[in-house]
Amino acid sequence: MSVAQIFEERIDPDLQSRGIFHGYVPLTDVKTLLIKEGDYLLRLIEHYGQLVCVLSVYHNGEVITVCVNRKDQMYFFNVDYKVRMEHLSIRNVQHSSVGSLLDWHRNTKTPLAEKQIILENPVAFASWNLPSSSIAQLLGDIYGCYRMKSYEVIIYVEKQKIHAAALLLTNKQLMVESKKQFLAEARILKELSHPNILQFYGVIVTAVPLTMIVGLCKTNLLILLKKRKLRKDQKLRYVTEAAAALKYFTEKGYVHKTKNCLIDQNMTLKLANFCYAASDRCPPFIHQESLDNICTRWLAPETMLRHDFSKETDVWAFGVLNITSSFKMWEIYENGETPYRDLSNMEIRSYIIRSKKRLELPKKAPIKVKKSMARCWEEKPSRRPTFQELETTLKGIKNKEL
Repeated sequence: MSVAQIFEERIDPDLQSRGIFHGYVPLTDVKTLLIKEGDYLLRLIEHYGQLVCVLSVYHNGEVITVCVNRKDQMYFFNVDYKVRMEHLSIRNVQHSSVGSLLDWHRNTKTPLAEKQIILENPVAFASWNLPSSSIAQLLGDIYGCYRMKSYEVIIYVEKQKIHAAALLLTNKQLMVESKKQFLAEARILKELSHPNILQFYGVIVTAVPLTMIVGLCKTNLLILLKKRKLRKDQKLRYVTEAAAALKYFTEKGYVHKTKNCLIDQNMTLKLANFCYAASDRCPPFIHQESLDNICTRWLAPETMLRHDFSKETDVWAFGVLNITSSFKMWEIYENGETPYRDLSNMEIRSYIIRSKKRLELPKKAPIKVKKSMARCWEEKPSRRPTFQELETTLKGIKNKEL
């Protein structure tokens, strides 16, 4: 299988070479890219199930979006696809290519509409926004592939400086919200660089399907715990690596909510699954209306009661350590057992909030690990340890204490 067989390009080579076509990029990202009067870029949007090429321009403090239409092999700008921009009246200018149409407006300073929207500065896409044509050179030959619920994962053999990478392809039929979550995860991953966080190489948003390229991982920690009997020092290592990753993550200003714990080729823990993460810079906690996508078994009391997420709720969850969807200590020392296994979600809520009970501490865990777990489950968030404290405590445990 070749790259040409995988991707369906959605833009002509002329625009690809110009570097201003950003592909399927949500307005959230566009607003961070267009910051000066006249800044502009091309992108794809989904409108009534169809992908539409649009021109986004920064004008008078807001992003104006104009459709790029084609008729009889000629390109022209049409009014914005949203009703709120009815004041736009695009001039009757047509060209044989989108590139020449953009050049004409920019060089002649001819406004796009009566509101004097003038194209000034083309904004190039970032280095992590990869054209599909570069993937063959970047990753080499396809080694194998398999399917997941929302992704098709294609494994590439080692090439250049990338030891191994997985190509995650979103299902073509995914809903808009799923695509937004996919891109939200990429947006966070590109900001992170830590030995215990999944390596991010880039995304392909200029072709279909949407694609994220990340470091290849061998398995997840739950499977590892079920298949092997880990030594005490190995369990401590994974708990410590999880604490280090989460300390870094919170220092970057994020609340994680839900996580996935992967293991790479070197048996190193990698924090992943950032689609539900959020910035906690303002406000200091995140309120979420629904908990439908979050499992009750790893939620702090304040999350169950008020749907609030914070660094402190991440610490609570860390104390439980569900390996498939969260990072917490209890499950590592219980060899992957499900916390509150015999209780329903409603019973767990009553168990924690009304009865104020907690999970029984693992008998075989080191004393300092048990004490750390107990502190993670303090009812008052302010009394829980920080990830800095947890990492320091865990790193300080000696072999003789295991």
